[in-house]
Amino acid sequence: MRPSVTCRWVAYLLECADGSLYAGATSDVARRLEEHAAGASKYTRSRLPVRLVWRSEFRSWGAALAEERRIKLLSRAEKIDLVTMEGCAPLTVGLQKWQVLP
Repeated sequence: MRPSVTCRWVAYLLECADGSLYAGATSDVARRLEEHAAGASKYTRSRLPVRLVWRSEFRSWGAALAEERRIKLLSRAEKIDLVTMEGCAPLTVGLQKWQVLP
């Protein structure tokens, strides 16, 4: 069941323990992070712990899903740029492996 229209919809990006990045969309980021930590997502289950490194709010579920899809189609380097250019949480594993920042 979808939450009411007054909810904020969020597209988000997680950094997994293995350095991979996972994109998703939700109406409740805290709840979704708890679900990821509990192993509810097939992809992140074997890559715990995960950490929220980017998020963006939208007025509609469709817009959040479209952003999730757009992010999933980005290359790894483009996802890193998205996080670092918006001044979000630094990628802990990623910066060492990817050497993106000067």
